[in-house]
Amino acid sequence: MKYKFFKITLLAILILAGGSYFNPNIAHGLALCSTVGAPGITINLGGINYSGDSTVNVVKGTTVSFTVYTYAEPSSTNSISYPGGSNNYTGPSSTGRSYTTTAINTTGQITVGILQNCDPIGSAPSNTVVITLNPITIPTVSTDSASSITSSSVVSGGNVSSNGGVAVTARGIAINSAPSVSIGNNHTTDGSW
Repeated sequence: MKYKFFKITLLAILILAGGSYFNPNIAHGLALCSTVGAPGITINLGGINYSGDSTVNVVKGTTVSFTVYTYAEPSSTNSISYPGGSNNYTGPSSTGRSYTTTAINTTGQITVGILQNCDPIGSAPSNTVVITLNPITIPTVSTDSASSITSSSVVSGGNVSSNGGVAVTARGIAINSAPSVSIGNNHTTDGSW
């Protein structure tokens, strides 16, 4: 009787092991798809979060720094490729991993993918986010000297002599009482011609 019990127990262990660890349809065999949530990817580039495929204009000849956040089961495989490098690591990175591309002179891509244990062997990642980096030339803008300055008004103007290869969506003059000025200050919107 001892031997029958041992054989039945051993057979039961082998069946369980075969169903979990040796199933050719399971990548690593440690998780069932029904128990794992959908993986998530966020790429922070220039202070903006992207969680889906996007195209981002970048100044031609500059490098791009970005941070990747992945949310998945602990033994997921994460892959990152970008102009000038790549990285693979296991597990989520909710605190973020930072990278910098080489200088962007032609169109390039940042690609992040997550392959979870429940994904079939040889399959594409469960989730992939692709950021296409579109190099642009900085527009050439000139500003006329300010004149007729009073406590409540000023006369000025400017010219966009080159759009850098990207459509100009708005033109105007930004106004600030301090030496530094940006479109975050009071400004006019004078059209997109």
